[in-house]
Amino acid sequence: KIRYFGLDKPVVDWGKAAAWMLLGTLVAATLLAWLWRFRPEYWHRGRTVALIGLIFVVSVLALKVPGARAFWLPYVMPTAAAGMLLTLLLDAGVGIVMMALLAVLAGPVSGSSVELSAYVLLGGFTGILAIGKGERQHYFIQAGLAVAATEIVVVGAFGLFGQHDTAGVLQLAAAATGGALIATVVTLGSFALLGNLFGILTASQLLELAHPSQPLLRRLLIETPGTYHHSLMVG
Repeated sequence: KIRYFGLDKPVVDWGKAAAWMLLGTLVAATLLAWLWRFRPEYWHRGRTVALIGLIFVVSVLALKVPGARAFWLPYVMPTAAAGMLLTLLLDAGVGIVMMALLAVLAGPVSGSSVELSAYVLLGGFTGILAIGKGERQHYFIQAGLAVAATEIVVVGAFGLFGQHDTAGVLQLAAAATGGALIATVVTLGSFALLGNLFGILTASQLLELAHPSQPLLRRLLIETPGTYHHSLMVG
């Protein structure tokens, strides 16, 4: 900071800003190259690429915004929601790549190249494994619990390495629990909305369409019960 007419004025660190731009550009280019090489069906769908870009940008901003305000703030950010959302809307492969690239950016945010990266990576992977296809709400609950448990273990492990004292570990464990809860709520509340906005049919929408209360299925059941039963058996 500098003194200017008696007031403290922040000085922009252009070196760090340039480093962030270079690293962010490289990570974004890597993500796009992976999509082009391994997911051509997504690459040729502009809305899907826009969805992936939106989740990526929001996740990076969530990591960057806390800054140095408090050492535990980055641990509250619901980064695991990015992997879970992409798993539900697209597939687990995209979610895994997203979490790996976010972990690369997570380290410089906290000044630790290992701890927060491991926290974001392992928590995100656990959420992807536990969420499945999200056909039922209890999958979201179990994913949130699994993310919280994994992140608490990561925090505890680095506490044993001497990175934090007991009070610090407890604070980070509470932050991890809160972050996992926020990630679960964000995923549950936004995946259907994002699916509708970006034209992606989700498993929950398919289950909703298959409910007997749907007008077409109800008419089929009433007017041609034999065909209805046969269709269910074939399905």
